[in-house]
Amino acid sequence: MAKLADVLDSPEIRRRTQRVLELKDKARQAQAGLAFILADLGAELIAAKAALDRTSDKTAWLRWLSGHVKFSIPSAENYMRLARLRKKFVTGYEFFARLPLAALYLIAALPDALVKRLEADPRLPSPKTGALKPIEDMDERELKAALARFKGRRPTKPGRKRAPAGTRQELARAAIKSLRDAMQDMQVVNDGSGKLDSDSKRAMLDELDDARAIVLHWKAWVTPEKRRS
Repeated sequence: MAKLADVLDSPEIRRRTQRVLELKDKARQAQAGLAFILADLGAELIAAKAALDRTSDKTAWLRWLSGHVKFSIPSAENYMRLARLRKKFVTGYEFFARLPLAALYLIAALPDALVKRLEADPRLPSPKTGALKPIEDMDERELKAALARFKGRRPTKPGRKRAPAGTRQELARAAIKSLRDAMQDMQVVNDGSGKLDSDSKRAMLDELDDARAIVLHWKAWVTPEKRRS
């Protein structure tokens, strides 16, 4: 019996596939142009905020933002992050700018050390398969989950139960990792490269709780007594 032809290989679908890919590339180019405009906008916002912060009017920045240029605080912060990202990572920004804006904002909010790693290798393990996948091929939800793992955080599950298991050495290493992750998160807040919000607080508390749960699992830490011969 003759094998049926793949409908996706028909001349019409091949033409439309090529056209879609061409338009997708144009959209990415347009996206990159917008990302550079928004970075320029962010640079102006940074300069304006610096000038207003030098005045005695502590409300000037917020009043100017809402009353004169009509930006919300989250939007202004996103644009200012883009400006800082472009300034610090000139080469990387050329690539990051081709990502959808939602994804670009996620990249811009990362600590500099992590951005530098993505600049060198813009791939992350897929949350679904664990295989390395280019970030440009991830949708927003997938990228957000991948970046959470990239930062050493696990998604928080309400009411999750922790059940420590393993050898004493394995549990010790797990406790050290949890404490180290919490310290790293605290460090990026302290040095100004990260922000303290509900997500980052929850991540730090989860990491500390993980370490606490391991320590409370006391029997795993007891050295078994040697049997008498």
